[in-house]
Amino acid sequence: QKMLYGNPKLEGCIDELNEAELVYNIKLKAAVASLKARVPDIKVVYIDIFDSFMDIVRNPAKYGFETSNRGCCGTGYIEVGITCNSNVSSICPDASKYVFWDAVHSTERTYRLTAKIVLDKYISQLLS
Repeated sequence: QKMLYGNPKLEGCIDELNEAELVYNIKLKAAVASLKARVPDIKVVYIDIFDSFMDIVRNPAKYGFETSNRGCCGTGYIEVGITCNSNVSSICPDASKYVFWDAVHSTERTYRLTAKIVLDKYISQLLS
């Protein structure tokens, strides 16, 4: 996605994509509230993953990460998917120190941590 926006060495997030996600989440939250108002017996929970994930990206040391501005694979700026393997590009020695596996995807540790944060935050709503 970074290449599509012009700068393959772009470090950090692409503001336009994050803003689009924020607008989408605002509309989704409103749609969930509307649905719950129209169908009172329905069980629907709006779960905000974006804010929890962005806290990890913006504060990597808080969560025990060393790097959040580039991926573990290759240069960490442009490689994605199939181009991230030991036959094609270099891979960092310890992916658990990175928030991102490649230029787009999180590492397994980041996914697990995001899931834990989100579940801890919303478990009472899910079980009520």
